Amino acid sequence: MGQMVGLVYCEGWDPVARTVVGGLDEERARERDFAGEQYAVCLVDPDSGAPTALLEIADRYRRCSWFDAAGRRERVRVDVVLHGRLFHLSSTEWVYGPDDEEFSDEVERTEVSHSPQGDRDLVKDLPDGGSYATEDEVPVETLYRRVPAFGDWHAYTGLDGTFVRRPAPPAPPGAEPPWRPPAPLEPRVGELFEPGARFVVDGSEFTIESHDVGPLRLPSGRLVAADPAWPADEEPFDDMLMPVAHPVRVLLAVCADKPDWKPVAALQLVLADVPAVTWEPARVEKSDPALLGEGEFYGAGVDSGQLCFVDASAAEALGDVVGEHEVDPDGAEHRTALLSDPASGGDMLLFTAPNGDGAYPTWVGRAADGSITCFVLDTLFAPERHFDEG
Repeated sequence: MGQMVGLVYCEGWDPVARTVVGGLDEERARERDFAGEQYAVCLVDPDSGAPTALLEIADRYRRCSWFDAAGRRERVRVDVVLHGRLFHLSSTEWVYGPDDEEFSDEVERTEVSHSPQGDRDLVKDLPDGGSYATEDEVPVETLYRRVPAFGDWHAYTGLDGTFVRRPAPPAPPGAEPPWRPPAPLEPRVGELFEPGARFVVDGSEFTIESHDVGPLRLPSGRLVAADPAWPADEEPFDDMLMPVAHPVRVLLAVCADKPDWKPVAALQLVLADVPAVTWEPARVEKSDPALLGEGEFYGAGVDSGQLCFVDASAAEALGDVVGEHEVDPDGAEHRTALLSDPASGGDMLLFTAPNGDGAYPTWVGRAADGSITCFVLDTLFAPERHFDEG
């Protein structure tokens, strides 16, 4: 018989108490695995209970940590399920001295991250406060491996031996796992951009006003959100639309104390004038929310201080027009400017981004039957919470 390895199913690892929390039985862990719900597996010394490895599984994420003899996590690897296989997203390693605390800023730390295109970024932080970074490429296939089945803990951790179940204190009602996978920015829509919605920015109260500024002609059926100076640099959204003219509404943030300044809170392309019951990020080719970090999003990059919706077939031609001629939408009645390309028949509707250069997300609203009701280009001006009269 090979080496014995203790096995504990649980909610996760408490980094303060340095112990597993919320013990689960194998049946419950298996049910969670099948349902894509979160759970953890801790491998421990069968005699002392000291941890050797911890696997945390949450939906498409797999985070595996390995411990040193002092019970400190010295290596953490994060994988995510892409295209039916595990993709190596990132790994972090720490080099501890005998008396160093776990994750101390005073120890050497190396973080490596990968992209599905094979790009590898390495950042090493040194104990003396220095650091360096490198970028290179690795063969894409080396970043993928099969998804191990439930119970194949050797494939996840590399630890050999015979796994022996060890009990752990059961989780109290309502217990939450100590670790959660990164959560991308959630769609900031719904009531936030309804006419009459109110919110406070920098101490000033704003109210949303909706104005019709379209229609926007989309002869290609492909919608692009972009910086109007370089719209051809952005990919069109995956969803094909009817190749017709669609109504557009601009949602202005109006402040009684600042009557001459009406920043654009969002631009809404309307496909069906019915309420959206669900919201999701607009997707472009090869974008996957599982590759995003906490609070991150896929969005249109802005370097000219302006944003637009544009038909894909007109993007290059109208981008040249914007690049050659200064277009100032702020002087227009509703803070937008509409440009048309006679060759393609496509349009561009552009406006000034109130927060200037950066990146801005587009959200998709869907009706109860799953059909798309609208696209909302969010300038991130409005906060996530409304003004509270109480």
